[in-house]
Amino acid sequence: MDYFNSFVVINFMWGILSLILLMLSEQRPFSYTKYSLFLLILGWLYLGACIPIFKDNYFIPESLSGFYTGVAIILSVEVWVLMLLTLLGIGLAKRAHDDEYQSFMLRFHKPLRLTFKPLWILLAILNILNSGIFFVISY
Repeated sequence: MDYFNSFVVINFMWGILSLILLMLSEQRPFSYTKYSLFLLILGWLYLGACIPIFKDNYFIPESLSGFYTGVAIILSVEVWVLMLLTLLGIGLAKRAHDDEYQSFMLRFHKPLRLTFKPLWILLAILNILNSGIFFVISY
């Protein structure tokens, strides 16, 4: 089993884990749990796992082209969501240690949270569906 085939399982597990961790990560605004940090770290590790599939001189098998088209579309949005929520998390962590800390991102906490949390849930569901459809078609 090469990396292209095993990445389908990685993508499926990332969708399930991110969906579970998103539900556990925030109980109330401006307060995050340890699950939030774990979710951000896993998100960056998932992006690192995506690097080999987009390297030059690697040719995706024809049977996986639809799956990887979906991954590329989802990933193009997921990168921005992860980046902005990481910056927001850093601002919240600094503010928790220093009450006088002013952050540009914290001014937009509520709109970012109300926009990006449902968007990330949608992306997790799309990752699960993308992998699930591939499992159903190929096996």
